[in-house]
Amino acid sequence: MGMLETNVYGTPAPKGSYDAVRNRAGRQVFLPASRREPVWRAQVAAAIRGAWTRTHDGQPLPHHDGPIGYEAIYYMPRPKTIRRLLPTVPPDLDKITRSTWDGITDSGLIVDDSRITIIGLCAKVYADRRQPGAWIRVSWGDDMPGIGD
Repeated sequence: MGMLETNVYGTPAPKGSYDAVRNRAGRQVFLPASRREPVWRAQVAAAIRGAWTRTHDGQPLPHHDGPIGYEAIYYMPRPKTIRRLLPTVPPDLDKITRSTWDGITDSGLIVDDSRITIIGLCAKVYADRRQPGAWIRVSWGDDMPGIGD
């Protein structure tokens, strides 16, 4: 089984809706309604590429096309006046996860986020003891739990 683990630094952003606009050529294109989503996706992609380069000695990214496992902890900035233990407010955990998966796909590690078949730990907490961002683990291989059982 293969695995890649990394930290991403930045504010996790949700995958939101898209706005349809016309470009200069008159064609309709779809742009993210959230200005933060493309930034977060780029930060995730860069962290994945960097972790791959550090751990795989110059090998090209594999573009995995088989079953993928995913785990993550998202570290959200705590507003100054908030005292609650966990961030039970937007952005939603599933929307942050969707934009993160798009960043992993953008990195070239996996062919498409539809290949993610196992989700392990996935949590949203306040970044009280570290910078905002995420810890991400992506795993692949035929010996993952539930594969071939």
